[in-house]
Amino acid sequence: MGHISIAVERRNIIDGIYELEKKIKTRIPLPQKLLFAATGTLEKTLSLLTGSETAVRILEQTDLPEFISRSICIVLKENEKILVSARSNIYPSFLPENIVRRIRKKKESIGDILDSERLETYKSIIRLGYDSSNRSYFKIYHIVFKSNIAFSIEENFAASLYEQINFGPSV
Repeated sequence: MGHISIAVERRNIIDGIYELEKKIKTRIPLPQKLLFAATGTLEKTLSLLTGSETAVRILEQTDLPEFISRSICIVLKENEKILVSARSNIYPSFLPENIVRRIRKKKESIGDILDSERLETYKSIIRLGYDSSNRSYFKIYHIVFKSNIAFSIEENFAASLYEQINFGPSV
């Protein structure tokens, strides 16, 4: 089967999730559906789902003439187990200088920087997908600021993520 994805763009995210389920001929686990639809800070959503603290590890960051390229992973703090890996292209010309300065320091996640700076942005989900070779899901989206694509991000959710989900006590 390989790498399968569907375009979401201007459609409803729920319709996109259902279309991906049809295409891969299986139901997507509820936690993954929540992660596809979430528009907040991913590391906070993962902390809630796992019942554990998470941390963002910046693996690589390169300052190129047109954009900053960044690779990160989100891990459980307690054991460094990788939950998500992500690649981002950041377009400094569309962002306030203080945001760019903080990104270049390589000490904070994009989500934490945008949240603490109270920058008004929105996420535009472009593609949802599934990779059957490693049984993992992925999401590609843009973060838009003042009508410009300021970030282009691809998140890859580790197949082992679902073992870490804490459903809590039954009621």
